[in-house]
Amino acid sequence: MPNAKSVVYVNLDPAIRQRFLMLMSNIPTMDEAIAPIRNVERQQIFSALFSDFIDSNGLGGRLRAEALINLACIDIYEHLGSSGANERTAILPTWVLDRVTEYIECNLESDVSLSVLAEIAGLSEFHFLRMFTASTGKTPYQFVLTRRFVRARDLLVNSDETIAQIAYQVGFSSQSHLTSMFKKMTGVTPGKFRRES
Repeated sequence: MPNAKSVVYVNLDPAIRQRFLMLMSNIPTMDEAIAPIRNVERQQIFSALFSDFIDSNGLGGRLRAEALINLACIDIYEHLGSSGANERTAILPTWVLDRVTEYIECNLESDVSLSVLAEIAGLSEFHFLRMFTASTGKTPYQFVLTRRFVRARDLLVNSDETIAQIAYQVGFSSQSHLTSMFKKMTGVTPGKFRRES
């Protein structure tokens, strides 16, 4: 059906709910139904992240799950909190963005945490996510995934390491995760890319 719409209902874990309410103390209640996500760009980002998370059987670690939770929280905040939806989101100062991206580049092989990135930026996770996404056009998870892809592509061309070794070296959970991501980004498998390069 061309006009059919999918709806996802989110019931926040009590610990996440409490953490959110502590960050956003100006929100009086979360006990009301939330209107569908109005921001089309954020809806597309959330849908892509959520679909990718499901398609990969939950692979991607903490950063992907945190990104999904925080995107949902941003929309809840804007719906219940204020006129935030009409305000232009501030971007990170260049020197802060440089520190965060340098950390990401040096730690691609590890499970990069949203809380650590926010701490480096000196912001709450909520505000860091908004400002990072406004600054780069990507959520932290999408940014990390892109950097992992670029590093893997470079290693495929410039090293003799196996595809499995490269996958683990750049932070993918398995060779199949790298292969799936690589094919999605380029249309070919890492092996074929290496042979044709």
